[in-house]
Amino acid sequence: MARPVVFFSDYTITEELDIEQEILDEIDAEIVWANCKTEEDVLEQVGDPDAILTQWAPISRAVIEKLTRCKVISRNGIGVDNIDLDAARECGIPVVNIPGYCVPEVADHAMALILALARGIVTATDDVRAGRWNPFLLRPLWRLGEQTLGIIGLGRIGSAVARRGKPFFKKIIACDPYIPQQRFTDLAVYRVDHQEAFRQSDILTLHVPLTEETEQMIDAAA
Repeated sequence: MARPVVFFSDYTITEELDIEQEILDEIDAEIVWANCKTEEDVLEQVGDPDAILTQWAPISRAVIEKLTRCKVISRNGIGVDNIDLDAARECGIPVVNIPGYCVPEVADHAMALILALARGIVTATDDVRAGRWNPFLLRPLWRLGEQTLGIIGLGRIGSAVARRGKPFFKKIIACDPYIPQQRFTDLAVYRVDHQEAFRQSDILTLHVPLTEETEQMIDAAA
């Protein structure tokens, strides 16, 4: 029996590849490492593997229709918008992801950005680096304990942001039609629709996958 071939289209966290290598060694897989950035890169290098692991590279219809042996396409991350799902479905190739990928790190980063914006950290830092200090440039600054944090998308990341925001904000509201009420209750988060979230929020943070439903959800009108 021929060795299974696994194609890594691209990767950025090199120290983590030992984990994949160790697991795939158990089935004596041949691993093809690539660093594709465009569809053309993938088409040129993909060959005809038994599996594809991708991070950012586009796994397009042209790529998928070229495959004859592929049994699975796996995304090293949560979102799968770099993979043509319709083409994969038509070709009978399952697409999987990693739902828990970097949830704490993304939530921490979201809170860091919220606090930096709310307290004018970047403006103050730029001012001081330029040899100036004028605290009046930062006005108005509002007390977070009197404000409302709005979260669009109360999945894993949105929920983690809600937990981090509880000590800072007077009220947290969220919109997510796909999450059961019990999640809102457990987090002590008020459920609203997205239009109400726009109206009530002093600060709004977005944590949804890119789909036809969510694309341009926050636009000039919003």
